[in-house]
Amino acid sequence: ERAILRFYSDEKDFKSFKNTIFYSIRLVHLLFLIIIGLFYFSGFHEFAGLKIFPDIFLIVILIYLQGSNLFHLNMIRVSENHNKYFKAKVFIQILRVTLIFLLVFLLNSYLGYIIGAILTAIISNLFFTVNNDVGKEKFNKRTFSILIIFSWPFIFHGFAGSLLGNADKFILENYLTLSDVGLYTLAYSIGSMMIFAYVGI
Repeated sequence: ERAILRFYSDEKDFKSFKNTIFYSIRLVHLLFLIIIGLFYFSGFHEFAGLKIFPDIFLIVILIYLQGSNLFHLNMIRVSENHNKYFKAKVFIQILRVTLIFLLVFLLNSYLGYIIGAILTAIISNLFFTVNNDVGKEKFNKRTFSILIIFSWPFIFHGFAGSLLGNADKFILENYLTLSDVGLYTLAYSIGSMMIFAYVGI
């Protein structure tokens, strides 16, 4: 995201700008899946209380698909197609909420949340793939090196932000039931919806 926002105005100076970012996302998550597979087949079936399969496996796939969505959304954003950007964001949010609630109700399992989010991301990715020209260019090593030199500090920033943003749930789990933590997360998510208004501005 930071790389797109920073370098998009100079896109013509970088060969295969879009695909270098897009294939980097694919490569990173493919490596994660290989590492997870090696752990699983080596006899490690849990990590931090989560099952490696299907839990962590599905989460990595979800993160990849959401990363691809974010890539496409940011490309729309920097091209100043505000109407399309807003419609896409609203569509994704409505579809995600609908599918997650439906699948959680039908499956009566936390996997309904993950599967619902994955289905949302797949549908969104299909829409973006049809309407974008990603895939016509090749990965460029020089472009990748410039982008990664700029972006690598933000990797740790993003990881720390995600960790701190979810630490409260792990803390509350020691004092409350999982159902209570789930209700807290739902209430927090609903309360956080107002962020969408001023972030969009």
